[in-house]
Amino acid sequence: MRPMSTLSRNRLELFNEFCVQIITLHMICFNKDYVPGRFERDVMGWSMLFFIAINVVWNMGSIFRVQFLGFRLIFIRYKNQFLGFVKS
Repeated sequence: MRPMSTLSRNRLELFNEFCVQIITLHMICFNKDYVPGRFERDVMGWSMLFFIAINVVWNMGSIFRVQFLGFRLIFIRYKNQFLGFVKS
């Protein structure tokens, strides 16, 4: 199943789903019945924060990449217009 129109969007969607599943599995470790030690719960908390941070950084990188490509196309367009104006 490919819900998005491009390969990069599909990969980003799969990455987001993977991160959400891993973070949800971390939530089980905060129950005292499964993990009785405070130190182990702290380690799981830091691990969960790591996956959240990776997900945020990856998504922000994707947004910045799209914005950079858009600004690059605008720059190329105006550069070509300026060079065409200078040559004539």
